Amino acid sequence: MTSSLFRSCTLQCITVAAMLSAMFVAQAQPLSFPAKPVRIVVPAPPGSSVDLLGRLVGQAYSQQTGQPWVIDNRPGAGGLIGSNAVAKAVPDGYTLLLTANNFVISPSIFPNVPYDVFKDFEPVGMIASTPNVILVNSATRVSSMADLVVFSKRSPTGLDYGSPFVGSSAHLVMEMLARSANINLVHIPAKGTPQALTETLAGRVPLIVGSISDVETHIKSGALTPLALADSRRSPLFPQVPTLQEAGYPGLDLPLWFALYAPAGTPISVLSQLTKQLAEILAQPILMDVLNSRGFAPRTESSAQLKVLMQRESPRYAKTVKEVGVQP
Repeated sequence: MTSSLFRSCTLQCITVAAMLSAMFVAQAQPLSFPAKPVRIVVPAPPGSSVDLLGRLVGQAYSQQTGQPWVIDNRPGAGGLIGSNAVAKAVPDGYTLLLTANNFVISPSIFPNVPYDVFKDFEPVGMIASTPNVILVNSATRVSSMADLVVFSKRSPTGLDYGSPFVGSSAHLVMEMLARSANINLVHIPAKGTPQALTETLAGRVPLIVGSISDVETHIKSGALTPLALADSRRSPLFPQVPTLQEAGYPGLDLPLWFALYAPAGTPISVLSQLTKQLAEILAQPILMDVLNSRGFAPRTESSAQLKVLMQRESPRYAKTVKEVGVQP
């Protein structure tokens, strides 16, 4: 399952790279940065949504700049391992971090996080967002949130659910739901979305929450049944799926968003180049179409706007973590 997801991501990246190549060759101009290969650290395994984004953006950067942009998957510890590697990297712009908003959630959950998300990183810019969706293995015959509540109460020990890892936005959504719906849900954290999907598709963990970009092929195949989106609006990919608010659980909109970061101390001139290049990449209709087709909404917030978003969301996540008692 993991290998098929990885092959699908790789084929899409190759296609996008080929289509962008001619476009960027025509626009190519001598660049002061980069002058050598750039490493994008992705703190998640191959086949995950953040990995797909990293490969798409890396390929586009490569075509635009003429230098290789290499993906370095560093999964583990809820994203802390990969993030810490970038925090400790030489701040020259040649080691970057592409991660989801668990980057901002983790410090509220894990003790002794070895970096400060505000002091040890410089935002480059937003890339995309995608809704979290609650799903069940279709063999359960659960087809709505009302069904899920009834189904969950059949087990005196609680209903198992899978998520990519402890501290993911998916994890937070389900703990918020358990409290709101007054049901007993048991978290079964995985080592990334591909592993969590494997467990639910095999029927060992009946319930899962993940991004639409990760699960859309399994919804279309009928293997998984979507129940609700943890977002403020429905997805164009699956307009029949209600939001949690529409299903009777307001205040649980917690989508995934993805952004690019550099280590603190990176020269302003390099950050400016990175931000400018990212904006140009995300403006390409070819890449936008691919992102939309996989359930991503391209985002155009600048580095300054991303910093404001982090400052606004961080206390919100910390408050939620404390209220629902999320434990590492």
